[in-house]
Amino acid sequence: MAISDEQRREQNFSPVDLRYPGDLNVDSGPFMTFSTQRPVYDVVGTALRSTPTGEAVTLYVPTGYAVSDSINYESAEGGLAGYLIDRFSDGSLTDISGEDVKEIAQQNASSILTGAAAALGAVAGGTGGAVVGGVLTSSAVSGEVANRASRSAGKVANPRQYMMFKAPEMRTFSFAFSMIPQNETEANDAIRIVKFFRKASYPQLSASTYAYLFPDLFKITFGNNDSMIKIPEVACTGVETTYNQNAQSYFVRGNIPVQIDISLSFQEMKAISRADIDEGF
Repeated sequence: MAISDEQRREQNFSPVDLRYPGDLNVDSGPFMTFSTQRPVYDVVGTALRSTPTGEAVTLYVPTGYAVSDSINYESAEGGLAGYLIDRFSDGSLTDISGEDVKEIAQQNASSILTGAAAALGAVAGGTGGAVVGGVLTSSAVSGEVANRASRSAGKVANPRQYMMFKAPEMRTFSFAFSMIPQNETEANDAIRIVKFFRKASYPQLSASTYAYLFPDLFKITFGNNDSMIKIPEVACTGVETTYNQNAQSYFVRGNIPVQIDISLSFQEMKAISRADIDEGF
């Protein structure tokens, strides 16, 4: 049963401590709470120590809650340097055959050309030597020399590609709520809930209006449910509000839409590690 304004006052609900629906079972049923926090950074701007604002909204757990973990890897090439390092590591660097030397020379044809071009320019001297040297050392000519050497030999250098771990991706979280108020109290609360998310997501102007003060951050928690992946401190990156998606109808009092849908997007403030996984994140 929805909570009346009088009951709300008796239970000391503040205007920014809202819930939807009004009869949401927070005693035993699952729910989620969005609490705002003021971010406080250290001097170098790396550590975050947030301070709760005391404002929160409690909503039902929507369907389709998804958590996507992405890990970044990049393709790298060892090339000739990787080949020499591998040979050195296994102790066979000194056992390089004539065929190996030929291969190395072919793979470094462009470098050899660069040295030869510099020598040619020095011998020719003057403007003509500089022009010849510049043309021969251009990337296009150097690349063509390497291509011709590979085509003549019928083979190309092994780039020795491998995947290199970079870092975990900072995750995003999205939620969609549909509020169809059943009474005047829920209708007014729906309007306040939309304002709560929009206001917390925007920055505040400084006293001089010269700068923006950082927006609030969010702490999202699941109530009466320990089975779902936890969400770390996040920033709200998007709020989308849709009115009367299914019908053009309004309540008699206040002309409040009979249906208000809100879609929220969040991004975690820092990438997590294995230790965070052990803690449920």
